[in-house]
Amino acid sequence: MTKIISALFETYADAERSVTQLEAADIPNTDISLVTGDVEASNSFERDVVAGAGAGAALGGVGGVLAGLALLTAPGVGQVVAAGWIAAALVGATMVAGATTGAVVGAGAGGAIGSLTEAGFPSSESHLYAEALRRGRSLVAVRVADEREGEVRAILAKFPSLDPSTVRSAYEAEGWAGPA
Repeated sequence: MTKIISALFETYADAERSVTQLEAADIPNTDISLVTGDVEASNSFERDVVAGAGAGAALGGVGGVLAGLALLTAPGVGQVVAAGWIAAALVGATMVAGATTGAVVGAGAGGAIGSLTEAGFPSSESHLYAEALRRGRSLVAVRVADEREGEVRAILAKFPSLDPSTVRSAYEAEGWAGPA
């Protein structure tokens, strides 16, 4: 059976390092997604590749997911950078705005929350993750078979992540109402 294991990161750098570790552990990059609201930090990765460092050098020999980063505008969230199967859900019926930059504009009719829910996240998590992305956090999600769940959780735990219930409480204390 396949399930989704996810981690919410304060920084794009921690999310990026976790993805690199997942790929190094031979988790198929088709099963890894990265979405970040920290567009500026993620752009530094793109600038390294575009500046001529080459994808192999910038990624240290891995980086299938990271090489696929695309800029999206997700309704209710704003600009995010995404790669992987969640990016495909967020894109929906969008228009590609430039093959050389990998920029994608728009989002599916359901918006970010609907796309995350359709991708397999419970509605309450989708709302929280969308708000966290809006606030510049980063989400890594992995589709994984039961026998690799422990390995994936151990890799994600190597990097400082945010506890979703603590994040929810903090946002609610600031006046965020969550799902209506």
